[in-house]
Amino acid sequence: RQLLEKTAALMQAGHKPGAQAQAATPDTMNGGPTFKSVTSTQFSTFESRIKSFRQWPHSTAMRPLATPAALASQGFYFSPDDHYKDRVLCAFCNLELAEWGPKDDPIKEHSVRSSHCPVVTGLVLAVQARDPEHLEGIIEEEETAVAKLQVLQMGMQKQLQQY
Repeated sequence: RQLLEKTAALMQAGHKPGAQAQAATPDTMNGGPTFKSVTSTQFSTFESRIKSFRQWPHSTAMRPLATPAALASQGFYFSPDDHYKDRVLCAFCNLELAEWGPKDDPIKEHSVRSSHCPVVTGLVLAVQARDPEHLEGIIEEEETAVAKLQVLQMGMQKQLQQY
């Protein structure tokens, strides 16, 4: 059942089983259809990638470009390690990026560093285009959470100044 769900998610993301493009050809060596372009089928959907950002360290940054929604829409999922607390990996090309600054643009970084990635070339739509309301809801939730954190941070700073 899981295999069927993953295959359906990949097809919704733009993969076509039996397509001529090498990036989207099925590989049945592991007992079922997988797709060579997807290095991590666990994160083949936008929803699974956005959930990985629950502990994203830059959530309180003022106006960052590398928001969880922006990163997940570019195929990235959050995977910190001992060296990089903000490391992300692309589920489709396995590009690893870390040390995000406030002006780092996930779209630009992805296209410059991995121009062959199916997300960059447009073979894969990392965000399911037919459900924009779902994406808008996730972005609104993220913006609300960031705003709340900023208010809490300002309140804490005032309390510290009073001491």
